[in-house]
Amino acid sequence: MISKSQAKYIQSLAQKKYRDEEGLFIAEGPKLVKDLLQNETARPVQIYAVDDWIQGNEEILSQVDVIKINE
Repeated sequence: MISKSQAKYIQSLAQKKYRDEEGLFIAEGPKLVKDLLQNETARPVQIYAVDDWIQGNEEILSQVDVIKINE
């Protein structure tokens, strides 16, 4: 589960001002996230995913902080 402060932080990244300040962006969708995980130059900082997706992609999640969430 994610805390209220984490959810608020993630929502703040929807605004360009905060993305620029943090140097981060949000990537949504199974294909896009999987492509980022397989990319050598762009490494995700954290992944928020449901249990089914995590179990189906364990081999590429070894070096990333994965946080399990509910739908």
